[in-house]
Amino acid sequence: MPRYFFNIRSGDVLNKDPEGEEHDTLASAENEAIQSAREIMGEAVKSGRSNAKGKVYELPDVAGQVLSSIAFTDVLQVRDDTSATETE
Repeated sequence: MPRYFFNIRSGDVLNKDPEGEEHDTLASAENEAIQSAREIMGEAVKSGRSNAKGKVYELPDVAGQVLSSIAFTDVLQVRDDTSATETE
């Protein structure tokens, strides 16, 4: 099973995942990164700070080749809540 690493880039700073995780497919690793980014952003919001801007998951393989990049801001599901504000 292929091993993917979940590095987080924030500007010029790269925090490398030293262990990585095995996934059947790149799509499975991408789904894991999306869920993780959502959890990280949720914790940031709960603590009163936003740290999503400029953060990106980079998913390299064991050779270090980045196979996918996922921006934290791209994993948000934005909905239109105008109907909720109109009734308040």
